[in-house]
Amino acid sequence: SSLTLIVFAHVAITYSFTVRTITNAMNALDQSFEEAAKSLGATPFSTFFNVVFPQIKSSIFAGAIFAFTRSLDETGATLAVAPEALTAPVIIVDFVKKGLIADAGVASLALILVSYAILLVVRKLGGRHGQR
Repeated sequence: SSLTLIVFAHVAITYSFTVRTITNAMNALDQSFEEAAKSLGATPFSTFFNVVFPQIKSSIFAGAIFAFTRSLDETGATLAVAPEALTAPVIIVDFVKKGLIADAGVASLALILVSYAILLVVRKLGGRHGQR
């Protein structure tokens, strides 16, 4: 379906940015914490979720936000894989092509407000769960 193609296209575009963010966090980890957990009998699964994940979760979160914002701006991939799809950025570009600048402005403002609302919710949830 078109939705599946759009999702795959956006994942392909944003994947490297997210992986880079998480890889940098993983490389900065102090290995002694993992070694201590293993020496105390922790399983690899337990070590990851109790030692590694808490240290990299902010990077995972940052990568996800970066991927989301990058994906919001992507019209080329959407039009390439599903030209009939009507996503917000595609609609805005269509308004501009038709000379409907005021409509494009309203649609852009709506997209900004939705993004801001999502940011507020994420920030609230992050604060509640001890995010930095």
